[in-house]
Amino acid sequence: MQTIHPGLDLTVAEALARYPALLDIFLKQHMGCVGCPMACFCSLRSAIELHHMNAAEVLQALEGATTAHPAGNPSGGGKEASTE
Repeated sequence: MQTIHPGLDLTVAEALARYPALLDIFLKQHMGCVGCPMACFCSLRSAIELHHMNAAEVLQALEGATTAHPAGNPSGGGKEASTE
């Protein structure tokens, strides 16, 4: 059974904000998503498909970003998510 990472349903803008490490992989893939006005509408899953990216590489970067900065905060400050 294949596990779908919940981060793939984030918009590109949300994913880049939460996981800054994705910026490097987007730039290495020469993706125009960084700074694109559609980034706030397009899901990470759609961007991977549209740009024929290696989904495993993106997921690895996403996992690495999550491990390195659990709260999506590069300083490690631990911005807590709301439980409401």
